[in-house]
Amino acid sequence: MTYALATIVFASLFAQFYKVAERRKCDVYAANLGIYVGAIGPLLVFFWCTKPIHFEAPIVALGIFGGSSGFVVALLFFTATKVGKLAVGWVIINLSIIIPVIVAFIVWDELVTIRKLAGLFCAGAAIILLGMDQKQGEVEKCG
Repeated sequence: MTYALATIVFASLFAQFYKVAERRKCDVYAANLGIYVGAIGPLLVFFWCTKPIHFEAPIVALGIFGGSSGFVVALLFFTATKVGKLAVGWVIINLSIIIPVIVAFIVWDELVTIRKLAGLFCAGAAIILLGMDQKQGEVEKCG
């Protein structure tokens, strides 16, 4: 439970960084650079205090791919929040779990349950409904 609460607190702080950057109309590239440079210090302290790091080529490759993907997501997220609503952007980010869950069913042979299927259905419906809300907001802005 402690880890869950800490995750909520730090994810909320992370989200507030985006909100402050968006409100101040910060440069997207500078904000993202700040995120990744700011992560280096705590990351090094964490690994220094916990255990030695053993780099293996597949892990390094996955790390580079994951970090690059995270950077692109952050750029796209910032751009989307400048065009649309910040709240909708966060919901979409949180709903992006749909693809990894489907891949887990297909590739990793994870057990498919009624609860998981219901969750996927609700998440898909939420994306459709949010898209309709976004289109309605764009019509109101133009009209």
